[in-house]
Amino acid sequence: MTSVANTAAAPARDPGALVDVQNLKIHFPILTGVFQTEAGRVRAVDDISFEIRKGETLGLVGESGCGKTTTGRALIRLRNPTAGKVFFDGRDLMSLSRGELRRMRRRMQIIFQDPYGSLNPRMTVGSIVSEPLETHHLSSGHRMDRVRELLALVGLNPNYTNRYPHEFSGGQRQRIGIARALAVEPEFIVCDEPISALDVSIQAQVLNLLVELREQFGLTYLFIAHDLSVVRHISDRVGVMYLGKLVELGPPTAIYESPGHPYTRALLSAVPIPDPKAERKRRRVILTGDVPSPVNPPSGCRFHTRCWLYERLGRPENCRTEDPPLRQIGDDHRAACHYAEDALKSDVGVAHLEDRVRRGTPAAVAARHEAAAQAAVPHEQGAGVAGTGE
Repeated sequence: MTSVANTAAAPARDPGALVDVQNLKIHFPILTGVFQTEAGRVRAVDDISFEIRKGETLGLVGESGCGKTTTGRALIRLRNPTAGKVFFDGRDLMSLSRGELRRMRRRMQIIFQDPYGSLNPRMTVGSIVSEPLETHHLSSGHRMDRVRELLALVGLNPNYTNRYPHEFSGGQRQRIGIARALAVEPEFIVCDEPISALDVSIQAQVLNLLVELREQFGLTYLFIAHDLSVVRHISDRVGVMYLGKLVELGPPTAIYESPGHPYTRALLSAVPIPDPKAERKRRRVILTGDVPSPVNPPSGCRFHTRCWLYERLGRPENCRTEDPPLRQIGDDHRAACHYAEDALKSDVGVAHLEDRVRRGTPAAVAARHEAAAQAAVPHEQGAGVAGTGE
């Protein structure tokens, strides 16, 4: 077996990063008694560092309660961290005053998970979409024209401005939320599980819309999701979280074909494949026990209490005593595992997976844009996600 010491050097910061997260921690106090004394802390996010490059989509996956949404909200300062820093375009968001933060929010927006709870039922669609324009004093005198333009952009009838949210389906409500996020022409959008509450057929439409908008406006996304197949389709890089820690980060080809963390392989082993031949090759990983409490996480590697590789290697001591760093194991590929090299040699979790078409930001996108500009004709979008058109 192969182990690497904790002294592994941290990767150099990417100068092209739009969002740079450094040692982010978000803890929630547990208060008890009449005097509300602190009895402990929920370590929702516990010392993670990563960057999101300008123009890319970073997919963030993991089990429920691992800290994905809390991380996403901290990136646009909807949640103040306990420790650490978040830099947006080189500026520390935590050092901004209220006025400076308001001006900065025009460049950062969020699409919420629940398309039913994220829209005010007492406001019309026109009021909902125009509210960011009023807050930032944009399109004065022509706001409703801008609202109609945004509704048409997301595939809704521009004449729906006087309707209320209860008159729309879930997919239409999510489109209204996307129009609201686009109203101030942001550079960065946190997509907090934007399709998890939608029907499968509508999910493909919303995904296609997000891809098209990114290519049209050069947006940068943090895409939070549970569905590993969806994340692979649209992401340029994928991050995997477990119990408040970022355990793996890399391009989709590396994460899905040769993951270096045992937890990532366990997630991939559960990906449903409608192919009997692939199903026969599946090497399923059944994780034993429950997810540990974030109030009192295990010492050392947080995954070692459920790790199949830990058991296979004879329960090495450093897994119980040393917290593994997120270290380089390949080209732009990092994993937080002492024995990532041993995981790479295994086909556990990936034996049944085959290459799939991805809708990320390949070099072909720039070539298509250049060809479209030269031809002076409207840009035609490619095929829909999973073969389903808009």
